Amino acid sequence: MGKRLKLKAKDAAALEEFLRKLRAVLGSKLVEAKLFGSKATGRDQADSDIDVFIVVQDGKGGIED
Repeated sequence: MGKRLKLKAKDAAALEEFLRKLRAVLGSKLVEAKLFGSKATGRDQADSDIDVFIVVQDGKGGIED
């Protein structure tokens, strides 16, 4: 998540917890995680969710859908 975003504190905390758990489960299989959608663009509303695109390497060296 290279670019610094101005997320609300509760959203940033939820995202950090999610990423921490994701890293714990996937380890080195986690290739990339990117925030997208309204939270990433700053156009979120009170009921907006947090959209995260995740790239995972499979056991064969490829990338899974």
